[in-house]
Parts: sequence; structure tokens; C-alpha cells
Amino acid sequence: MNPTETAELTDLVLALRRLRPALGILVVEHKLSLVRRVADRVMVLNHGRLLAEGTPEAALDHPEVVEAYLGRSRGSGAPGAPASFRPASSDAHLG
Repeated sequence: MNPTETAELTDLVLALRRLRPALGILVVEHKLSLVRRVADRVMVLNHGRLLAEGTPEAALDHPEVVEAYLGRSRGSGAPGAPASFRPASSDAHLG
């Protein structure tokens, strides 16, 4: 998806949530900036195995999720960076 399509999909999902709060919406997406904005609950899979589930913040910051998608722990990115370090260009999959 390009940035315009991402913005349109985000707006559409948020509008659906406002108009139909009882409606369940399943989104399968790798652009986690979108997921963080629209989801109350996420499930993260890697090769069909459940790595984490819960709020977007908790699941997407889970060590196994970070390792699977970035290949390293968050704290190993920049020298002196805190464990919760998130690169500036973070739409690269962990939003």
C-alpha cells in the first residue's frame, strides 16, 4: 500500500468503528503504524506460530516479536539507546 492508500484505509476502519461499535473487524497488515491506530487487540504470528497477543503496545514491543521482525532486540540498535528504542523510520514493520 502506498501512503495515500494507508491513510484512506485507516480513516475507513476508524469510521466503521465509530458508526458500528459492535462490529468486529479483522485487519491483516504489516504496516504497524496503521495497526497501532486502529486496533484494540492484536495477535502477532510468525510462520503460523502465535508470538504475542494483547494491546498493540504490549504485543508489538514483546521481545519475541521484535526479534522475529527486526532480527535483534530493540536495545541492541543504537549504542546507549534504551531498551524501548524505536528507530525513527519505524514503519519498517514494528511501527
